[in-house]
Amino acid sequence: MGRQRSCRDSHLYALDAASGAKHWAFSTGDSWVISSPAVRDGTVYFATGASGLVQALDAKTGTPIFSLAFNHWPFFSSPSLAGKFLYIGSEQGKLLAIDVTVGRLAWAFETQDSKQNGPTYSNRLRLHSWIFGLA
Repeated sequence: MGRQRSCRDSHLYALDAASGAKHWAFSTGDSWVISSPAVRDGTVYFATGASGLVQALDAKTGTPIFSLAFNHWPFFSSPSLAGKFLYIGSEQGKLLAIDVTVGRLAWAFETQDSKQNGPTYSNRLRLHSWIFGLA
């Protein structure tokens, strides 16, 4: 199997790594795939920008396995896999953990400062968005 490629034409593509030939293309409707997908055990995981979907596809065929809607929370970060969880950050300042074995949200974490109207400024720009401490 080849490489997966995201694109701003509302598709995710699977390409042959040696030749660049297209294996399949998955349409996301009108939403861009801005971040890089994560791939493990024959499954491709990715998120869409404006529509706020996290999706899993069969890596060989592009057939959907699951799709989770997050009320139009845009996703610009790339997903990461650890154990049975897919982790991804939303534009709203939330870190989401999705249990890929059942295709459901396991938990969401939001810092207190991410609930504010954005970054604060005092002598220097301080961004208060994420705390990562994944073991």
